[in-house]
Amino acid sequence: MLDLLYPPPPPGEIRSLRRKIRRARRALSDARNCDMHIERVRSARRRKRAARRETWTAVEHYLLERRAEHFERALRKLSKVNLAVLYVHLRHFLSAEGSASLVRQPTDHALHAHHHGSGQALDERDSYQRIGATLGRLHGAFRSQVELAERDPRGPVVHGVRIAAKRLRYLIEVFEELEAAGSAEALAWLRALQQHLGNWHDLDVLEELMIEMVARPHFLRDHLDLALEVQKLILKNRETKQVFLDRTFQMLRE
Repeated sequence: MLDLLYPPPPPGEIRSLRRKIRRARRALSDARNCDMHIERVRSARRRKRAARRETWTAVEHYLLERRAEHFERALRKLSKVNLAVLYVHLRHFLSAEGSASLVRQPTDHALHAHHHGSGQALDERDSYQRIGATLGRLHGAFRSQVELAERDPRGPVVHGVRIAAKRLRYLIEVFEELEAAGSAEALAWLRALQQHLGNWHDLDVLEELMIEMVARPHFLRDHLDLALEVQKLILKNRETKQVFLDRTFQMLRE
């Protein structure tokens, strides 16, 4: 919405607002991730034997603490977001007067198209060229990230594949809406790939949270036996994570 109302370059106040919204969104995303992991942990606890349930319960308590911290931070960041400027501009934009002013003030490009007659055809051709160029750029970035991950399958690199696939999928969804040939098949493939990458990412984040949990000095000092059990969960989690990573690379090689 900000990009629609304020085409580049946006005013400094809008750039600041965008940054604040992005930070608040990240904090809320962290809280949402904790919710998802809490449900995963509760599900695992119900399936495990009594000895392992105590370990999963400790992990759940830690996740609840982290969720509260993320949520509190998100509220602080949201409190700094002043949406008054956006609200006033949006209200004017959607009002009859604002809409009429847009109609009454044609752009130079529109006037040029009116006088030359072929403006619409040129605009349409330019649009397709831009979309095609964007597709080539996103596909190239995706393939480059895949090649990098095949050489270096560390977490941050694989995460880059996930992000590149997501951006490519967003554009392919536009092609599917336009009923472009082959777009449905490409979209189905990307969604299946993202499912494996998403499962891998969820387990990767859970692993990081469990490592944070046992790395706390007071936890190691007071709950050493429990810390060793959590370490076993981390190792098991890595095995499952590797399964999804193998499935991802198998799809990429087919």
